[in-house]
Amino acid sequence: MQAEFDPLVLRAMARWPNVPAVFGWLRLDPRGHWLLIDRGRPDFDETLHGLGSPITSPAIIEFIGRNY
Repeated sequence: MQAEFDPLVLRAMARWPNVPAVFGWLRLDPRGHWLLIDRGRPDFDETLHGLGSPITSPAIIEFIGRNY
């Protein structure tokens, strides 16, 4: 099955074809809320920040929903 992405995603994939897939930075909680895990944060501690921070921007939530 072929995934259907937004035109913005397709343009980015064409522009940067050799960018590796990423994982471990996005989480969906049991209630269906998206969480961002910022492992690049200087003070990141898996114990304190491992569950992630809620993504609250409606535009970003919609974008993830369309392209995840």
